[in-house]
Amino acid sequence: MTRKRPIDPAQASQTPASVWPLIGRCLGDEPAGAFREVARSGLWEYVAAEACDAGVGAFLYAAAQRHGIDLPVSASRQMRAYREHVAAANSYQLESVRKALARLQIAKVPFLLLKGAALNAVLYEPGLRPMTDIDVLIRAEDVSTAEKVLRNAGCRPGADLLREDFYPKYYCEREYFTGTYPPVKIDLHCRPFHVLRYARTMPEGALWSGTMEAGCAGLIVRVPGPHSMLIHLCVHAACHGGTQLRWLYDIKCWLDRFGGSIDLDRLAAQCRRWRIALPVHRALTATLEAFGGNDLLRAAVEATDGFAGPLDRLAVAAAPLAGRAPVLHTVCTALTTPGLRFRLGYLAAVLLPGTGHLAQIYPHRHAGWQLAAHGTRVASILRRTLRPSEPCA
Repeated sequence: MTRKRPIDPAQASQTPASVWPLIGRCLGDEPAGAFREVARSGLWEYVAAEACDAGVGAFLYAAAQRHGIDLPVSASRQMRAYREHVAAANSYQLESVRKALARLQIAKVPFLLLKGAALNAVLYEPGLRPMTDIDVLIRAEDVSTAEKVLRNAGCRPGADLLREDFYPKYYCEREYFTGTYPPVKIDLHCRPFHVLRYARTMPEGALWSGTMEAGCAGLIVRVPGPHSMLIHLCVHAACHGGTQLRWLYDIKCWLDRFGGSIDLDRLAAQCRRWRIALPVHRALTATLEAFGGNDLLRAAVEATDGFAGPLDRLAVAAAPLAGRAPVLHTVCTALTTPGLRFRLGYLAAVLLPGTGHLAQIYPHRHAGWQLAAHGTRVASILRRTLRPSEPCA
């Protein structure tokens, strides 16, 4: 864990809010001025710690080496140690999930790697991009088979969802944990995005056309193609608030590597057809603001602009609220998801969860325990909803 150096009063203006754009400029296409500013302000240790906290410490270290920057010993050691940690952690995670992925292949269950695992397989050198879990996308019709395969491979499921049919009908993923110690989490996705609206506006086979082969943990796996991966990275980043520097840098690096294979007219048409132009546009805009950009990124921002209605805007605004404002998130989800019968089914699942979910909320067993569990659940939701927002650090 990185330790941050206390900031001198004279440097008090260099808060994370102003340091993050500085890090972004260091990772951009013209970093010379930003590197000089960091050196001149004497903030290298602090910038290094913030970059590591943001998940881009190894990228910043590589950029500094690439441009011949003379780093202070402490900052250099900090970022080099972070890169070694990321490399070791990634290696452990991939080795831990190898058995499960191999079993899926033996059972002929098609799957795609998403996010960190996919990017590490096709884009980044080892130790640059940290992962918190392994994201695996399967087809909705393969859910029951895939779950049996993972259990037989020694994986255990995470907490029960609201009802047995909540995944895959209303929720896009289910957690599994490998039998290794410490366990590694596998997010088993049946759809690419959490926003329920997109389950109705996007086709069942979204992201599955034009996939690419990649090597991962000694296996040959598949990842989304250039268009599909760009869409996935953008929607994922935007629907989590569009502020994570690591996720925005993924978008920049993907465009730098595969931009020549991306047809912007096709991209824009696909985004309009799937009703996801708004999150794609917002993520591309945030990437441009964070790192600067070339003509391709600017053209991509322009191509995806202007195709959003009020329900599209409400869905994106509500997406980050699931954890901290569950009632508001549920209401917005119901308002923005097409299909009256589908919406009513979703609301019924939220309001009347199954006994498995209630048993996790209320561990006691007595006459009327389910009613008590409902009361406990409502009280918990109200506490989270009414809790005052924490001040920004």
